Amino acid sequence: MINWKNLDELASYGELQKVEKVNLAEVMSGESGAQRVKSCSIPMAEGLSYNYAAKAVDSSVLDALVKLADEAQLTEKYKALYNGEVINTGEKRLVLHHLTRGQLGDAVAADGVDKRAFYVEQQKRIADFANKVHAGEITNEKGEKFTTAVQIGIGGSDLGPRAMYIALENWAKKTGNFKMEAKFISNVDPDDAAAVLASTDVAHAIFILVSKSGTTLETQTNQYLGGDTSLTCSAETQTMIDQKVVELVRKQHEKAAQILLENREQLDEISQYLYQKETITGEEFMQILNS
Repeated sequence: MINWKNLDELASYGELQKVEKVNLAEVMSGESGAQRVKSCSIPMAEGLSYNYAAKAVDSSVLDALVKLADEAQLTEKYKALYNGEVINTGEKRLVLHHLTRGQLGDAVAADGVDKRAFYVEQQKRIADFANKVHAGEITNEKGEKFTTAVQIGIGGSDLGPRAMYIALENWAKKTGNFKMEAKFISNVDPDDAAAVLASTDVAHAIFILVSKSGTTLETQTNQYLGGDTSLTCSAETQTMIDQKVVELVRKQHEKAAQILLENREQLDEISQYLYQKETITGEEFMQILNS
């Protein structure tokens, strides 16, 4: 039976805390450092390897981590995840992003749909769409090819694609595989969106909205990301509106900053709580805030 416990409830976590810290500056210097780079590597998929020489671990730390993984039932929980059990216990939801990469265990069905088959089909649709954009089969209103992709997303919806683009951009340019420039709008600040758009040839840009739920703020509230932005008023009235908005925002910013300062001690306690337990309920949050 799988048990879900916070790390600080596990005996092996306490033991890990007592293991002597690794001095990276020392172990990475000289000949011993070169030897460490050679030895601290493990094989991964597709011929890649993970080198952890620059991580603060040694055999003692690794032994303690293995013990912690066993007590935390890490292997059992990973198997439960890829077999479609409810892993997100807070929201009581399946966690299925791994199915975009492959099927590791049992077939996973939800709402009568084979989820691996569903993701494969969506990936094919995305690839087909991208290929048509690159080939000029999908164009702007003048029949011209798109040269820039502007992605709109926040959090993981931004960081994953952005990291991939940065990692592969130079390789793609050197090998002749570079298709389009990519830019990213990643928050609800209209100035951020305006800055990205000002540096973009919008007529030749295709906009991609990335959201798991479609309910995050940047997909619904940013005036630059869709909808009619025109105002049915005079320029003078628009200027007055802008000035009032700035005034209101400044006042509320000052008020928010003051609230944070007045509650700094509780906020530090909440941060420490999250660091130790990773999650917090609304009730636990309010208990700390009102203490």
